[in-house]
Amino acid sequence: YLDGGKSWDLVNEAYYNLPATTEMVMHPDKYFKGEEGVSLSAPEIPLDGWDMTISDTMGEFFIRTMLADHIPSNNASRAASGWGGDRLVLFQNESDYLFVFNISWDTRRDAEEFLDGYRVLMETLDGRTINNGDNFTEWMVDGEWILLVDENDTLNRTVLAGSSNPHIIELCMGEL
Repeated sequence: YLDGGKSWDLVNEAYYNLPATTEMVMHPDKYFKGEEGVSLSAPEIPLDGWDMTISDTMGEFFIRTMLADHIPSNNASRAASGWGGDRLVLFQNESDYLFVFNISWDTRRDAEEFLDGYRVLMETLDGRTINNGDNFTEWMVDGEWILLVDENDTLNRTVLAGSSNPHIIELCMGEL
């Protein structure tokens, strides 16, 4: 109680105003500012006969953990910080799947740090580059096709897509 109990008052207040994102838990300053992140939807992709089985926000902690499984944790933390919102959707049919992970970043630099971190992740997985353009890279890793697109828009978005079917990734490239 060196601060007269004020710290506990803040903790007690958090029970009435729960953090809305993992970013708010990881960065208390963003909690106190009320920075909740932008609400994103997944890009519309015409998939006849496919069911959307997941549509959710994953958050900064998920991104950091995904990266930290394959790159040094300090690099993963840097690549995940600056998260501004996301939407992950998973589509499935009888034999294939497609995930699309639409991520917004606070700044252009944050987006670039994620792009760099994700490219290192693909190197550690021995991803074979299939196609490399000005704003996208496509890899093949263990029979899965992965597409990373740098949207470079006002939300500083990056979009990840992955599928067991290369034709679906080609379709995504036309829609993103």
